[in-house]
Amino acid sequence: MATALAPTLPPTTTFLVTGTSIGIGASTSIGTSIEQTTEFVRAMEEMSIRATELKKLREKVSNLETDCKLAQIQQKEEVQKNQRMVERIKFLEKDLTLQEPLGDMKEILSSNIIDSINEVWPSIQIIFEQTELVKAAT
Repeated sequence: MATALAPTLPPTTTFLVTGTSIGIGASTSIGTSIEQTTEFVRAMEEMSIRATELKKLREKVSNLETDCKLAQIQQKEEVQKNQRMVERIKFLEKDLTLQEPLGDMKEILSSNIIDSINEVWPSIQIIFEQTELVKAAT
């Protein structure tokens, strides 16, 4: 009657538990069958624990991949921001050296000097002519 309570499995069933193969089948003693069943239950529990760990690790990897993608996007944005800043610095350095304003000032001064010379030149010519007439008269 005790043998009817023990689980019965086909004699050819084999399970791999932590690197060792355990055969479970028709047994002549109840103790051996219970031990084998206990080992099978432990193996199933261990597989369940490992499956849970594997699921957690997959989730962790997925989170890390997401974080990595976000970091790459942020890095790309920072590189673009830095490039814009470098361009802005070059522009400000150019303004700081006053290349453009100095060029404008040179042009204005040149045109003013030329205009002044053109205005005064007839008077200068008259002075030279009078000086030559005075030299000729003496």
